[in-house]
Amino acid sequence: MKRKDVKLEEVFRLPPGSREEMDRALERIKGRLQSNTAANPDPSVEKRDLRADRSGPARSRAIMLAAATIVLSVVVGAFWNSRVQGVMSTPDGASHWVYSGTLSGNAGGVLKLRDESRVEIRALSEVLLERATDGIRIRLDKGTIIVNAAKQRNGHLYVQTKDMMVSVVGTVFVVNAEDVGSRVAVLEGEVRVQRGPTQDQLRPGEHVATSPAMELPPVEDDVSWSRDAAEHLALLDQTRAPAVRRPSSREPEWQKIAGRKLSFETASVLSSDSRDPGAFPLTIDNVYRSTGGVFNASFPLRYYVEFAYKLSLTPEQREAWLSQVPKWVETDHFAIEAKSPINNPTKDQLRLMMQSLLAERFKLALHFEQKPMQALTLSLVNAGTLGPGIRPHAEGPPCLAKRADSDLFPRDIDRNVWPYHCDTVILMRPGVSPKGLGPAVPKTSVQSLLMAARNVTMEIMLDAFTSPGVGLSHPVVDQTGLDGNFDFNLEWTPDDTSTAFAEAVREQLGMKLELNRVQVPVLFIDHVEKPSGN
Repeated sequence: MKRKDVKLEEVFRLPPGSREEMDRALERIKGRLQSNTAANPDPSVEKRDLRADRSGPARSRAIMLAAATIVLSVVVGAFWNSRVQGVMSTPDGASHWVYSGTLSGNAGGVLKLRDESRVEIRALSEVLLERATDGIRIRLDKGTIIVNAAKQRNGHLYVQTKDMMVSVVGTVFVVNAEDVGSRVAVLEGEVRVQRGPTQDQLRPGEHVATSPAMELPPVEDDVSWSRDAAEHLALLDQTRAPAVRRPSSREPEWQKIAGRKLSFETASVLSSDSRDPGAFPLTIDNVYRSTGGVFNASFPLRYYVEFAYKLSLTPEQREAWLSQVPKWVETDHFAIEAKSPINNPTKDQLRLMMQSLLAERFKLALHFEQKPMQALTLSLVNAGTLGPGIRPHAEGPPCLAKRADSDLFPRDIDRNVWPYHCDTVILMRPGVSPKGLGPAVPKTSVQSLLMAARNVTMEIMLDAFTSPGVGLSHPVVDQTGLDGNFDFNLEWTPDDTSTAFAEAVREQLGMKLELNRVQVPVLFIDHVEKPSGN
């Protein structure tokens, strides 16, 4: 029979290690065998030719020696199989075995596990390798790793941070752990992410974070530090699902009530060098004065678009849609004078007329698509129960009537009621002392921020939540199930992570903000151009 050479690491089913470590292990085996032979010398063995004498004591000792070699090899192999989990290669070219319960990625490098999984570790990361009941667990306390997980034949590969567990069968993904939270992004395949009671299923190009204070950069940025960044990005391009347009078919309720489609009777659009706020603010709230059907203002186009479609956007969402259009949409002013065919239109009816004007004069074409993304969901802590800082408007003092339709607010003010005006949200920033305010204003600290409103919808409240003064970086989706108008008052001391705001919402409004992956309407601009002459 032809002899077949077999490598020792194949017998032990170990990953390839350094030659020095293998030699030292073999020397330990040889030394153990030699010590056993020296302890039981037999001079007759030295004088005989074992090939000529295949019976008797010599043969027995040969068999025992071979058996001892096999047993010792199995013992050593079993020991390595139970302890050695992979090989770590560092940027300086060195490599070493990695055992269960050890590993520190301060220098960075590449860890190759026994199942052929490959883990890139960014410098200054803190990593620990552990055995799990059904596989291997990589504990990431700090820093970033990129995992190219081999197809798991038995068990699972896990990555655990202080507030998240990622389990995979075979995929490529990135995990980042910071003081404020953790995030994971997928390049290929799928991963399951467990965050407390919440579980997410992520696909290529998608990512999730455990904290609303944590930024979610593009997946491309998460792998930019890797030496193999180009290969990772090519893999992402191959596996990312092609974009499929799914225009949102849901018509906003306000649009149905306002009449669905309206147009100005006459309109003039001219380039302008100055800003004119007009007779009322182009905001999503109900602050409005009657102008006899006349619209007159001067703004960049982006203000008219957000007014016409009643958009409530975070700074990031605004930046996203403006990245699709020429710069002049944000910088160039246009003076619009228009006349409504309705003598006294509502603010929402003027929005519909503005939609028609933008399509006709700016050739604006747009659509909305429902996209899964990270958003803050607002829901009640206890179903059917509101907090002490909010009530239905009908249970509070009524709003004062305007003296005339042309008034923006009632001219009379009741100093015993806070806030003084209805239909809008007031934001009182830090620095205002409570001493100079009226008795009805519930501000308790100079450093606190006060948000209050009367007779507003949940839509208007959530728009205030995403205003720059609050500091939320994600859109807010209403899941309270509340309908109608409300009065509310909210006070908190701002911090860098928006945690204080979330706690105030919970304690004072009886509502909770949670970071989840939900469907959010996203604005896409199909076409826009500068207007032609009147």
